[in-house]
Amino acid sequence: MALKQSLGGCGYIIYVKMKKDCVILSSWVPSSNRMEPYIRVLVSYYSDCDIYVGVNPSDYAELWIQKLKESGLNIIAEITPKNLVIPQHASAVQTALKLYKDSDTEYNLVHFIHTKGISYLNQPIENQAYKDYYLTYATKITEIREFMEKNPSYGGWGDYGIIQYQWFRREKPVGTKIHDEMASDENSTKIVHEYFDWSRFYPFKYTPMRTQWMTGFYTIRHNLLNNFINNCSDDFLNKNIINDMGFDIYMFETHVAQIVCRQGYLRYIDKMWLNDLPFNGKKLEKRLTDLWIKENDLDININDYV
Repeated sequence: MALKQSLGGCGYIIYVKMKKDCVILSSWVPSSNRMEPYIRVLVSYYSDCDIYVGVNPSDYAELWIQKLKESGLNIIAEITPKNLVIPQHASAVQTALKLYKDSDTEYNLVHFIHTKGISYLNQPIENQAYKDYYLTYATKITEIREFMEKNPSYGGWGDYGIIQYQWFRREKPVGTKIHDEMASDENSTKIVHEYFDWSRFYPFKYTPMRTQWMTGFYTIRHNLLNNFINNCSDDFLNKNIINDMGFDIYMFETHVAQIVCRQGYLRYIDKMWLNDLPFNGKKLEKRLTDLWIKENDLDININDYV
């Protein structure tokens, strides 16, 4: 645990033990020569964290785990069972979360990251996706920690976000009616709840927000994630995301944010993806957050909203 310096009541400096963070790293490695930049970022920015690594199968999975453990980092890694594998990093998230759950360790924050850009074999190893997401998110770790310490009403921090009906319209083209209803603040609640509902896994007390994180890079307070993971149904970590549960490959990019809001906490979005919206995304986010607060009768006021 880290030591935090503070001033005692009598003017003495005291040191308080702080819980450390951990990392949920989902990964897939298609080549032996693409590992080094990803390990370098872990060493540079997450060396004070426990790192739980889910590894989707490949010819280089064992070598990847070996290289990670040789880095000097505290690595806990496992290869995803074949029956759970899907063609995206979500199944490796399941594997890493199992390791996190089994550790039964107390943390402060949990940082979710994945090997973004590693599969772009026709591009340089340190390509734009690697730089814009994997590297950039790591460089923000101090900013994220400071934000979460200063804002106790927030249960999570994400780099990018989107309004749910934008996502719904693009991924589920089910007609004009759904578009019109999703575009209306007052009439969209039921539709949003049905599409993004995780109530089958856990009896949440609160409803989802209409905003979601994107890209798969975000941070959640350990107490919220731990409460969900330790009390959710076994299906969540032990069933195939697509074949058994009926979700899509974006389960841990868009849907996962409700772990935060459905336990009554705000979640921060650093940049709002507007797509074709002709208005200010952050203003809309604030309006949708206000609707969620009223819907759930939460004791959160305007001063809590960043």
